[in-house]
Amino acid sequence: MDIDSVATADNAGARSFDAEGWERHLGADPVPWSARVPTPRLQFRATSTHRRWDDLVVVETATDPFTARRTRREIACTAQSSVAALMVESGELTLAQEDRSWKVSAGQAVLWSTDVPVRVQIAQPTRTRQLAAPRAAFDDVGCRLVAGPPHIARLPALHLLCGFLDSLAAMPAFCGRDMEVAARNAVLELMWGALRPDLPLDPQALRISRRAAVERFVDARLDDPQLSVDDVATAHGLSTRSLARLFHESGDTFSGVLRAKRLARVREDLITGVLPLDALARRWGFVDASHLTRRFRSAYGMPPHEYRMRAADCSNGSP
Repeated sequence: MDIDSVATADNAGARSFDAEGWERHLGADPVPWSARVPTPRLQFRATSTHRRWDDLVVVETATDPFTARRTRREIACTAQSSVAALMVESGELTLAQEDRSWKVSAGQAVLWSTDVPVRVQIAQPTRTRQLAAPRAAFDDVGCRLVAGPPHIARLPALHLLCGFLDSLAAMPAFCGRDMEVAARNAVLELMWGALRPDLPLDPQALRISRRAAVERFVDARLDDPQLSVDDVATAHGLSTRSLARLFHESGDTFSGVLRAKRLARVREDLITGVLPLDALARRWGFVDASHLTRRFRSAYGMPPHEYRMRAADCSNGSP
């Protein structure tokens, strides 16, 4: 149920709760629920385990019967709009929205949104796995979601998604940031395929979104001198040829875009900082000051030292 209750720790171990602890736990979640455990409360037990891949969160729970709801009050306390796939591994639950309800049995899943009021009832011991992602994350991989009622998943695609999640759970924690991003993107596409088969992917939207995701990935690593086209392609599940084609479609090259982004950072540092050219070259992945000077002059029509002097004159009010 709680789709993001661990905000600072990745892959937390299982936690156990009694009735009061479970109600308090769900109520204090970043996506809060108003929960109630029925009597007899002394026998109630629940466990919860969290795992995270980039901005995706997987929560596995095993609980005795309880009910929970998200009203406008809880929604107002939720900082981020997310989409969650709630999968039932054993037992069953009922999810309700307004005057409609959906019974989700073992082996099924339902997609729901955190910004819509919803109620959940678990009437028997039930094990669930919930995968949640920011709504904006689906745009990164071209899987745009439209708000609507919950959707029951297709079983074959759901089995594929669950199998991939099982594989990720066995992945060592030291697999690296690039592999984590690649896994995240693959999970999003599998989640889409399982839960929104009625909305076909738009190939053009996919290319645009993937290009945007690649550029965000690069922007966060511009100061890494070892960043390569192979690293970026691997992180996004692409071959180097496919990555090159992604940029070629708009008349660009990957190396050209990377260089332009780094030169833009150099330009900002020339205006706001005091680092010498050789330090700026090292900081932003150029071979040396001479290499930086040639590239900067080609992009901005003057060498870096002249650009810095002109920027200083402008800030001092000189003509």
